[in-house]
Amino acid sequence: MLIIEKEGVVKQLAPFADEKGIALLNTRGFLTEYASTLSEQANKNGCNIAILTDFDASGLLIANSIPDVYRIGIDFNTLDYFNLSPSQVEEKYKPKQNHLKPLQVSSLLNEETVEYVSNRRIEIDSIMASVNDNSKIWKFILSKLEYKFPTRDYNRAINIPEYVMPSCLEVLNEQVRKKCTLILKKERNKMKHQFSNTTGFLDIKRYNMSIPIRLRKIIESDNRIKSLLSDIESLTLK
Repeated sequence: MLIIEKEGVVKQLAPFADEKGIALLNTRGFLTEYASTLSEQANKNGCNIAILTDFDASGLLIANSIPDVYRIGIDFNTLDYFNLSPSQVEEKYKPKQNHLKPLQVSSLLNEETVEYVSNRRIEIDSIMASVNDNSKIWKFILSKLEYKFPTRDYNRAINIPEYVMPSCLEVLNEQVRKKCTLILKKERNKMKHQFSNTTGFLDIKRYNMSIPIRLRKIIESDNRIKSLLSDIESLTLK
């Protein structure tokens, strides 16, 4: 699972994430209680979790609030990967002091990083705009994830069905469906007309149970399909 600070970035990267079975979680800024709980549960169940935030005081504080989650950027290494200089993507800003001060006493960040985000920042959007190729951004993310998490449990994303219907049965089912649809057309239209202008209130549960029984009797008594049903029944009794 990849936590991303920006909702717009999630939307841009979602098609790539779907291909690899990677869940994207947008926090809309600081982690909400729901997102934090989801992250904790995912971690307990062996899910690999990483986070992508802006390179600013707020983004670093978000990552610092969940130190057990791997942060893949944005940082100076991200710029090196894309051969970008800070001057190409940075902007000056004044961070909130309640975001900056916790970073100044954090043991997880070096002095150079804290000094940089005290008056400058690099947003994820700026990197994406400069690279101008979402597939390259996704390739960068995958390289970081693969380095940190060399293996993963794909049973969460890949479905291995207990049973698949043989092709011949699919053909038979389709043939039966078409014949039965034709047989029931008149009765279904009659019912729809009946229910379209109902006086009072009906017992929906009772009708939902009785209608399939009624329609089945019509099918099984129809001469146009009796012989086919008889052949099928003979096979099921063997």
